[in-house]
Amino acid sequence: LNSGLFQNCDNLQKVNFHNEITSIGTFAFRNCTALTYISLPELITAVPEGLFTGCRLLESVTIPARVKTIYHSSNNSTSNIFYGCISLKELIMLPETPPTNSYSSSHTGTYFISDAHPSANIKVPTGSLEAYKASSFWKPLASKILAIETEKE
Repeated sequence: LNSGLFQNCDNLQKVNFHNEITSIGTFAFRNCTALTYISLPELITAVPEGLFTGCRLLESVTIPARVKTIYHSSNNSTSNIFYGCISLKELIMLPETPPTNSYSSSHTGTYFISDAHPSANIKVPTGSLEAYKASSFWKPLASKILAIETEKE
């Protein structure tokens, strides 16, 4: 999917992906203010910067198992994936190995979901719970990380 492909589509509520999609461009869903849930394509390996910036009704996102990299800056800016996602309550992370930050291994996830709903949580595969909590990127979010059973477990 090209960068900014659905940007400012304020009536977009649902997206169904073809199985062949292997990448998504930056800010692809920026300001899709009616979008409430999305499960990203299974074949992507990276989550680009600003992907859901301004999606204020987005409540739940599922990140597929193949994702290894997240493009996240170290501050709370519009380039962050979930900037302005004030309704986000659930981030389901299916990768068994915690994805790393592309910008720097020293950048943590402190602001990753800082705009999210106060009760937001991050659900990870049961067998990966401790790895996520120990990972440098995910460690600041440890109190929000919960285990879920996945089909593989």
